[in-house]
Amino acid sequence: MSRPVPIYLRLHCAPLRRRDGLARLLHAKTGRACPKLLGYFAFKNDERRFALRLLELHPRFWLFRTHQAAFAADFVAVDMSERRVEHRRAYGIDLKRGHALIEGGGGAGNAFVGLPRLVRVLARAPILAPDHHLVLLTGDADRVLARIA
Repeated sequence: MSRPVPIYLRLHCAPLRRRDGLARLLHAKTGRACPKLLGYFAFKNDERRFALRLLELHPRFWLFRTHQAAFAADFVAVDMSERRVEHRRAYGIDLKRGHALIEGGGGAGNAFVGLPRLVRVLARAPILAPDHHLVLLTGDADRVLARIA
């Protein structure tokens, strides 16, 4: 029996290295990986490369790929090295290939409007606090990685 469509998928290095890794993650989480569902989480441009590099360079981060129709950024990255949930550094990330880095949500259009809902979902885990402040980053993958480091 299939489960509800998730608002996020937690990413790991091993599936990101596989061509069918996203489909396997979706199947494990939902019991299915149909083309429509895959489309909601599919990587564009340099998103897969960004995700893999972030996880390889900073293993302390948990990286979440968001459901693209939820308008909750492209990714949410949470620094899990802090034991206290309310003190964890967290980022909402909207990648824009070749663009300058903008902090605070500018240049992202509607990309961050669904983040409060995602934060509430992650708070139930508990990965974030229910009212957690995320640093919003928009820009080129390399610039985002440099800012997070």
